[in-house]
Amino acid sequence: MRIGERIAYYRHRRGLSQAELAGHLGRTPAWLATLEGGARPVDRWATLIKIAAVLQVHVRDLVGQPFLLELAADGRRGGTRAVRDALLRSRVTAGSLDTPDRGQPRELPHLRARVTLASRLWQAARYAELGAVLPVLLEDVRLATDRSAGDDRRAASGLLAESYQVTAGLLTRLGETDLAWAATERAIAAAEHADDPLLTTAGVWHLTGVLLGSGRPREATDVALATADRATADDADAPERLSLLGALLLDAATAAAVQDDRAGAGELLGRAAAVARRLGADRNDLWTLFGPTAVALQAVTVAVELGDGTIALERARAVDPAPLPSLARRARHAIDVARAHTQTGRDAAAAASLLQAGRLAPEEVRYQPLARELLRYLLQRQHPILPAELRALAEQVGVLG
Repeated sequence: MRIGERIAYYRHRRGLSQAELAGHLGRTPAWLATLEGGARPVDRWATLIKIAAVLQVHVRDLVGQPFLLELAADGRRGGTRAVRDALLRSRVTAGSLDTPDRGQPRELPHLRARVTLASRLWQAARYAELGAVLPVLLEDVRLATDRSAGDDRRAASGLLAESYQVTAGLLTRLGETDLAWAATERAIAAAEHADDPLLTTAGVWHLTGVLLGSGRPREATDVALATADRATADDADAPERLSLLGALLLDAATAAAVQDDRAGAGELLGRAAAVARRLGADRNDLWTLFGPTAVALQAVTVAVELGDGTIALERARAVDPAPLPSLARRARHAIDVARAHTQTGRDAAAAASLLQAGRLAPEEVRYQPLARELLRYLLQRQHPILPAELRALAEQVGVLG
């Protein structure tokens, strides 16, 4: 179902007419009719959050989340269920499985390499592959943590924190926000056991992403800013601290935009830009991607979330996302540009940008609700430019069977 169809379904369940729902939103019935009928795509999270609040449903109910993560192409154990089982396995349950045939814990350098691989898969939007490796990785790192002591235990706890963080990132993308919340809590606890404040801050950064994904932007802003303020009070001149501070400010700016707080979003972008100037280069500390390029890309995201398509396109023309190592972030930027083109009535340009996102990271398009919505809208428009390529992308990401 399209998002508009889901809105209509839940509106009927609430016993509201189009005029009544539109009135709650400060919109006209004609606007809502075009949204429900598919003549207009939903292109802002703020719109979804407002509608969900009136209809008393979760945002994920309107976008069709959570998404099912399939097995990896090579058939290895994985998928959403396996990740869920590995995440929620308690210490008591794990202990019952702690038998001699499980073997000895892996060496820490070997585990470090596997955690790094998982994080790279996440940033490359290779989510099916990540879903295949995470269940065994979580079990192995937990085993190493339980069977080590002293410095080795702290190092293993750090690896466990990173493993939970990448798990939270994957589950957030799939719309499994309750599970992602559990993963972030475990990540923060493991980071504290590792006595690593940077890892703890990175866990909070992942938590802001979970809050945004679950339609709670005000809480995301509060959490990000509270942690950013503490980071500022500490030794914030270290590049790693600056990088994490800036990443938190960017999330807070996006959360402000989702709340239609134009002034707040602009001020937070300005603070993040100041941090980026102090940093002087793009970094990827603990996989948080921050620096001048990241700020420029997030400025595009903020403009799109505010509905300012023209401003978003002006900002997009001034930035080259290619230096960033994350294909997922570059694909999200292309999706943002596609949304901006739609907001300004440029269907052909929107299609070209969406196809670019598909070439960079097709699984990012597959699991981005607004990207799927835009793809359905463009197919429905039947624009004479690029129809075959759009249909191929739609089939690849599961919009068309």
